[in-house]
Amino acid sequence: MVAENIQRAPIDRSVVQFYLWAIGVLLLAMVWLGSAEFYTRGEPREAIVAQAMLETGNFVSPRVYGDRVPSKPPLFHWLAAAASVFTSGLNEFSVRLPSLLAAFVATLAIFIVVKREYGHARALATVFMLVTSIEWFRSAVVARVDMLLACCLTLAFLAGFRWQQDRYRGIGWPVIIFSALATLTKGPVGIALPCVVLALWQLLHREPILSIGKRLLIVAFLAVIPYLIWVVAGVVMNGDALLSKLLYENVARFTGTTEDNPHSHSFVYLWLTLLVGFLPWTVAALAQWMQSTKWLWHPTQWWQRANPLERYAALIVVVVVTFFSIPESKRSVYLLPAYPFISLLLAHSVLSIVDRVPALLIVAARIAGFLSLAFGLFLAATIVARLLPIDGFIQAHALSVHEVIGLEECVILLVGLLLLVARRSYLQRFQPRHAMYALLGGLFLMGYAVGLPVTAAMLSERDFASTLSARVPQGSPIYSVDNEFYALNFYSRRGMATKEVDALAADDFVVLFLDKADALQEPLATRALGYREIERSSRYVRDWGRVLSLGRIERISEDQPESMRPLH
Repeated sequence: MVAENIQRAPIDRSVVQFYLWAIGVLLLAMVWLGSAEFYTRGEPREAIVAQAMLETGNFVSPRVYGDRVPSKPPLFHWLAAAASVFTSGLNEFSVRLPSLLAAFVATLAIFIVVKREYGHARALATVFMLVTSIEWFRSAVVARVDMLLACCLTLAFLAGFRWQQDRYRGIGWPVIIFSALATLTKGPVGIALPCVVLALWQLLHREPILSIGKRLLIVAFLAVIPYLIWVVAGVVMNGDALLSKLLYENVARFTGTTEDNPHSHSFVYLWLTLLVGFLPWTVAALAQWMQSTKWLWHPTQWWQRANPLERYAALIVVVVVTFFSIPESKRSVYLLPAYPFISLLLAHSVLSIVDRVPALLIVAARIAGFLSLAFGLFLAATIVARLLPIDGFIQAHALSVHEVIGLEECVILLVGLLLLVARRSYLQRFQPRHAMYALLGGLFLMGYAVGLPVTAAMLSERDFASTLSARVPQGSPIYSVDNEFYALNFYSRRGMATKEVDALAADDFVVLFLDKADALQEPLATRALGYREIERSSRYVRDWGRVLSLGRIERISEDQPESMRPLH
């Protein structure tokens, strides 16, 4: 009888719909996650670390690209290696999967927190702005450690806010755990940023300095333990090489004392990159601020009126951007931990603008919805024609479609399109914000599913890796000069290494950009050596206008020096 009197809490249909959409978007992203080949330096640089872990069994600090020590802690590479168990080996999909899942987890976390504080509409707008901002979207589908760091820091920041709401009961285990994971992703910055944010937040709330120091010392001490264990194990295996690498990455680059000083920019560079990285929402945010700029000149008034979560988010944005603006080495992806909180702050302003958009946007999105439905019906027809014993001519056409779009991809894409048009509001009762979601979602899907794989195929080193396997005898080392070709190393599995020009010897196989080949000849000639080209790439590699050349170092005779020049 008691059970009958208990009333079940009503199910929030909007939340259920969001989670269904989130899962649908995740599945759609996974369909094309491995379709783009590696064509930059960054992705295969992380991939060859996971590859070395699997091949050598050294999951602490394996040597890569000759005798190099990886520049980052191993959490990302562990996850990529673990993903390879479910993907029949290490490939583009398994190496990128940690970034995609990290973006998914961070997005869900910010949705849950914003919905609790402000309601479903603002939470949905926040996560949509986040996933469709250029920098966040781009980083979610590439094999780099930055998105995993952003996820761990986002969770640490949100855990810190909840810890503050609970009046700092306990020692903040969620903050410690997520900070430790962030540190295992990219080093001490994973502890520094949460501690700085929490310290400033407590100072702003007039907490006793001794209490602040005690709490944060405990957090930092416990969070750094896993990182220190990894460092000690790595030093035992690699000696001073690992320590030198860590000092270079975490101290020299932060203080600007490196000789090479990569990615050097001015102090304001990262603030400017936000304008580009947060497109297309930068335009809407600037338009709203132009109408009401009073808070720019009186920030204390905004601070007093703002919700505690808004103030906390603003503090995070300022700390993250300022922290990464201090060192001379700067990259736009360093700001990823700030993006969820920028989206939180701007969601209300953007919604107010979108809801005033003319009906033209609604009409355009309605057309997009019907086209999506039509395309979904077409995919369904090809699936039926493929699976059922019907007319051979029709089945042949279905097979030709699935050569471009695989059968499994068709099924998943169809599910995603059905989710898109499932609600009646997308067909009959459009709202401007729904129209905005449909239009931008479709544009990003087209760019991701079509544009990115095509661009990658044009600039990838994968085809040239087959040339290495065919033209270089198995067991012969391959050296690169003045550059690192990590994608060639990954695809060929030949264990490439770098070598200085002065160290090249006869019979060495060399890979370099063709525009560097002529400059190689003069220093080699002083030692009676020359570079003979064996083959060059049939298309541009990595950068537009650059061609790869595979050659061999050979001794030259005095009577035929011209024969040793590269073939043009």
